[in-house]
Formats: sequence, C-alpha cells, structure tokens
Amino acid sequence: MFGGHGIFLDDLMLGLTLDNQLWLKADDLNRSLYVDAGSHCFVYKRMGKPVQLGFWCVLPEIWADPHDLIAWAESAFAAAKRTRARKRCRQQVCMTASAA
Repeated sequence: MFGGHGIFLDDLMLGLTLDNQLWLKADDLNRSLYVDAGSHCFVYKRMGKPVQLGFWCVLPEIWADPHDLIAWAESAFAAAKRTRARKRCRQQVCMTASAA
C-alpha cells in the first residue's frame, strides 16, 4: 500500500509503515493525542490533489518511551475497532433499507 506495509492486529489495520516511518490510526476520539503531541496526518496525492488518511506520524520522542508507544498503539487499535464497528453499522442500515 503506497509502497509501504499495513500493520494489523485481529484483522484490523491499526498502522502503516512507509519510508522508515510508523503511522498509527486516529479517529475523532483519539486524534487529539496526536495533535497535542505535534504529530501530523499521513497525506498522499491522488490525481495531483492531497488526500489525508486517518493515520498520524509516530514522533521520535514517542519511540523513546515504551509506555508512550504502547499507549499510542493501544489508542490506534481502539480507533480501528471503532472504525470497523461504524462500517458494520452502516452496512446493516444499508441491508435493512434495501430489504424494506
């Protein structure tokens, strides 16, 4: 993916690596963790336009502290679980609507 690799736990993508950089999953509930630390969002260009993904850069100071790194990884996994739950909910609503 994008020349990088996805990081999965229990069939959920919680992170990705690209060019020796780790990016972790964020959503509305944990994004402030990354923003407050001064991190930035993964951005790539599609058809010449920037596209932001819900993954944020793991900073060197987070790598330096195992407790912080574990907290960030757990937060990313929780965000991945919430994302899956929202997708399942939307799919169920779509299936219910099409059955009506």
